[in-house]
Amino acid sequence: MPKKVGISMRISLTLLLSFWALKGLASLQVGDVILQPLNCRLCRLIEAQEQSTFSHMSVVIKTTPQVLVAEAWGQVRMVPVEDFIKKGDLTRAHSVVRLKERKKMNLELAMKQWLGYPYDDQFLWNNVDELGREPVYCSEFVTKLLNPFLVNKIPTKYMDFSVNREAWWTYFHGDVPDGQPGNSPGDFARSPLFETVGAYKDGAWIWN
Repeated sequence: MPKKVGISMRISLTLLLSFWALKGLASLQVGDVILQPLNCRLCRLIEAQEQSTFSHMSVVIKTTPQVLVAEAWGQVRMVPVEDFIKKGDLTRAHSVVRLKERKKMNLELAMKQWLGYPYDDQFLWNNVDELGREPVYCSEFVTKLLNPFLVNKIPTKYMDFSVNREAWWTYFHGDVPDGQPGNSPGDFARSPLFETVGAYKDGAWIWN
């Protein structure tokens, strides 16, 4: 194959892959929740407890000029969706779920009060830090961001940490928050308030 033809084919393939990537991103909507599998010890505990393949999540905040999602990861932050995806366990599918209740939500404005809030590694629903800010974990943050816009509120449940009890006991230093209100990415995957509209798998967005 002539060198120029080979280069041309590679450029064409790159452009084609970029086109399909952008086409996939174009299907994301503000308010869509992306459920993410992760590969870490705590993540495996969460997934086993919740009988789910998901241990983290984000929510789409804006779609133009680029898709930005918000997540509680170290702190509440906004990142390009590509950065969010690449930290996940890419051997497993991410899932995109969408609220059945169609609401116009200005999440970009709502995010202003949440940016920089600390991550809650104790998984408590109502607590504040020394600065008066509320630490939030991933599903707690998404719930509290979306619920003010919704008629049918995303619910909590009584949290249970009975699976791999010794590991949870060690993680919480003996103060396990059993029975406290909360929820998880697995609850979003199972929720009747949401429908699954797509996935990210094997390097591509797939839409129902």
